[in-house]
Amino acid sequence: MARGLAIDAKDVERLELRALVDRALDDKTVKDSHRSEKRCDREGGIHMAHYMTLVIGIAVGGLLAAAAVPAGPIDPARHPYPENAKVVHEAEHGVDHAWEVYHRAALGGTVASPALQAKIEQHLHEARTLITQAQDAADRGDKRRVQRLVGQIKSHTSHAIEGSKEQKK
Repeated sequence: MARGLAIDAKDVERLELRALVDRALDDKTVKDSHRSEKRCDREGGIHMAHYMTLVIGIAVGGLLAAAAVPAGPIDPARHPYPENAKVVHEAEHGVDHAWEVYHRAALGGTVASPALQAKIEQHLHEARTLITQAQDAADRGDKRRVQRLVGQIKSHTSHAIEGSKEQKK
């Protein structure tokens, strides 16, 4: 009985990849520049530095492609405490609105003074910090703390909006 040669799919892929890389390195200038170097793979073929650059490039490209996938909004209905998540989510929108009002005023040059601008920014940053604390409280189901923090957030955002609307004299 004659024995057949068994080649699996992985071997075929390796051979195709090797042939592709060999063709890419077939340029005479590339060959000449690598003859003097002794760092090669086990079979004495592809220069390892180029091979590793190719492998690392593919890996980094894959990571960058995966990182570009946008995350969607949190669905309050799937949250363990949906009523808390909804209240915090609405407060986040309020903070975002206050930032927009402030930015329009700052870019338009209508904020009354640099001191008022600093106060507005302080209120907005404090509101952002409180949002994070409110999210943590919502995740734990601490409704009282969520309500208290959301009240403070609303206070900071209203101060920021009022200050942003105050015109220069």
